[in-house]
Amino acid sequence: MAGFSSIFRGCFFELNFDKTEISNAFSQLDKVNRPIQFVLHIEEIETATATLKVSLVNGRESIELKKIAYKYTDSVYRHNSDEQIAILLAKSKLKVEYKRALNNSRYLQNFIDASTSVAENIACAKEYSYKLADYTIRLVLTYIETVDYVSAKSCVYHYTNIIFPLSGAHEMLDDIVSDGLFLALTDKDDDLLALIFGKLLGKEYDLTLTKNNIFLFNLACCYALKKDKVRMLQAIKQSLLHGMKSERFMSESYLKDYWDDVDFIAVFNN
Repeated sequence: MAGFSSIFRGCFFELNFDKTEISNAFSQLDKVNRPIQFVLHIEEIETATATLKVSLVNGRESIELKKIAYKYTDSVYRHNSDEQIAILLAKSKLKVEYKRALNNSRYLQNFIDASTSVAENIACAKEYSYKLADYTIRLVLTYIETVDYVSAKSCVYHYTNIIFPLSGAHEMLDDIVSDGLFLALTDKDDDLLALIFGKLLGKEYDLTLTKNNIFLFNLACCYALKKDKVRMLQAIKQSLLHGMKSERFMSESYLKDYWDDVDFIAVFNN
């Protein structure tokens, strides 16, 4: 039997499919050159009663799967309060909306709303701080790769303004800041740059706290833009220390005003 599990109204259910039935259904629908969808339809009749219909769909063709064994229990949640159940469901929704936003940025607002719901519960925000940051950085990287800077920046703005104040700092923060700096530089977004320095970094960020050479490289570019030569050189030194190649600095346009600078050159000769 093939298996599937999910949550409905705070309760857990597991479905198991008959291999012969589901194989035959796939064989029949595979004749049409479209993606085959798995459709799970739950129609609530009363508060604790619902009908369940499971089908495979390909375009207009649909085959209902009737040889399904299922197991249903609320024991996982029985001893939880309504608030705890709400948090569990919020986490489940967050995962779903993250996957949708990862595939299509038009669902990004749904992810933003779901992540806000999780973060607004203080205990949940601390527990889920890594996951919230991990989802955010994966979305940002995906949108950067497709040159969707608007969506990528929306993620950084949301994380900086809403999530970070509630979840606090952790090991993923450097990655978010690094890509935020990249976006601010690439898209010439002074507001985003000011926000990152104001809320995530501060004026005197300790450059020895990170080993992320890309983050340090982006910081060096920002300091060059700000005409802060001392901090720029410090960031370059740390970036080189942690493996960044010197060629990157010699080809970066934000640093071109310093290419002939004696102190700049000295950093690479030490």
